[in-house]
Amino acid sequence: MKNIFCLMALFCSSSLFAQDLHEITDHLLSLSAPLQKTEAAGSVVSRHSNQVKQPFDVVMVQGLLSDARTQGEARFFDGISWSKPTPLRLFMTDDRGRFIATYQNPVPLRDVQIEVSFKAPENRPVFIEAAGVQWTAQMEERTLRFTETEAATVAASGRLKAPTVIRRTEWNARPFGVTDPAGCPAPSPQPYYTYLTFHHTAGPKATTLAEGKARVKSIQDFHLDGNKWCDIGYQFLMDVSGRVYQGRPWVNESKKMSDGPQLVIGAHVSGGNTGNIGISLMGCFHPAEANCSDIIPAVALDSLVHYFSFMAETYKINPDNIRGHRDFNSTSCPGDNNYKLLSEIRTRVKNVLLTPNDREKPLPETSILEAIYPNPATIRTNIRFYVQETGLTDLTLYDAQGRRVAWIANDIRFGRTWYEEPVLLSGLPNGTYFLVLTTHSGKNEPTHKTQPLIVAR
Repeated sequence: MKNIFCLMALFCSSSLFAQDLHEITDHLLSLSAPLQKTEAAGSVVSRHSNQVKQPFDVVMVQGLLSDARTQGEARFFDGISWSKPTPLRLFMTDDRGRFIATYQNPVPLRDVQIEVSFKAPENRPVFIEAAGVQWTAQMEERTLRFTETEAATVAASGRLKAPTVIRRTEWNARPFGVTDPAGCPAPSPQPYYTYLTFHHTAGPKATTLAEGKARVKSIQDFHLDGNKWCDIGYQFLMDVSGRVYQGRPWVNESKKMSDGPQLVIGAHVSGGNTGNIGISLMGCFHPAEANCSDIIPAVALDSLVHYFSFMAETYKINPDNIRGHRDFNSTSCPGDNNYKLLSEIRTRVKNVLLTPNDREKPLPETSILEAIYPNPATIRTNIRFYVQETGLTDLTLYDAQGRRVAWIANDIRFGRTWYEEPVLLSGLPNGTYFLVLTTHSGKNEPTHKTQPLIVAR
């Protein structure tokens, strides 16, 4: 028994930590009962799938082993004959013997059965828990390439502090596309931004900076060498102490996070990566899975709200579009312990966007109507204003002749509060308009604030 533990310690210390299967594929297979055979060199355990109809080029197997010398193979049945066995590459998901084994076929396969088998010396036990498949082209959307000139314009407003980001050079990232230069010539810029997606890595958590750097590096290695992707799948990652790490490279690596860097398309939501920015919390937060009952600490939750707030403000993403991975694919990610927090996160982000998180700045001493953005506008714009004292608040849009064309608000608003109102402009002709904010607490004379608005299509 002592030799087993020594071998496991050697195996885990020299191998990278991968991720659980439910985070990296949404195409899990139905497997037969395990078949175990005893051979002269040890024991062999195997399981096979039903016919896999969808195209795939990567096979993934999750399980538990007890000996570092265990080897895995996969083979395929096309209805006539079995292919020659091909070796599986093993990656550890934790230090307790859990593993992911992967194989990538040179060309996509479909309408085949898959058999996976593992041979362990001296009859050491191996347990095959689950298997799945993935089609790299679908996961990475490599055919949807955009040039730098097609990258969506980004401009940080400066209202919210940017999160501090640990850059790729700091965690010793490998270059983009290093394992497939022909298939990954350059990262593709995001042409637009629509979603912010929350993941968990479904692996060991990271608490310290050193652990965080090591985990991010190991995830990149797994995504490159195991999944055969162009790079780490996420745009950002976070440890449970709230530190944010850069994932995929930015369009311009000389930019700072405070600049609002243009981001590139990742590989974190199958079939839905364009316009989608992913962050993954390092740890395993789905109690239904074995050894996956982490709970996000308050400091990390606060950091996550800060991150989502900055991203929603900077990349003009509706906070209602902060989603979990399972909202796009058939997966348990980001885990039940995280998914149940999304409603709270969205509410807190909305509150931050109404009241910037620069809490040290004093509140305005009078009511304010901020400059309108975007302006000129086409179909819709947002109006942001501050009410200093509780009272009747009127927000009205006038045309250039002083005629009222829209009554946006006319009600009692609480004082010392920021508000934001959407305004639909689709029924207005092109031209110049004026938005007038009138506040009246009853204690003093009414205050009036005016901002111009140009409608141009």
